[in-house]
Amino acid sequence: MQQIADKLSELLVHRGSDEAAARFAAQIALACYQTAKSLGNDPRTLADETRAAFQRALTLGTGPADTQASSPGSGR
Repeated sequence: MQQIADKLSELLVHRGSDEAAARFAAQIALACYQTAKSLGNDPRTLADETRAAFQRALTLGTGPADTQASSPGSGR
């Protein structure tokens, strides 16, 4: 898994990101994927669960936001 994050950070640097931002972004992406996979591990919902994990990450520290993003198909 870490090799994927390393390749992603290399790609981001190649496309103009500074190294620190690229490494941070790649690690966040990897963490969101692993979170989604550990919560469901269903190939049909993995992309949606990963997006939900990104949304949770984006709202961290922003105040009284709902940090429990709804899961795909939960109706929330």
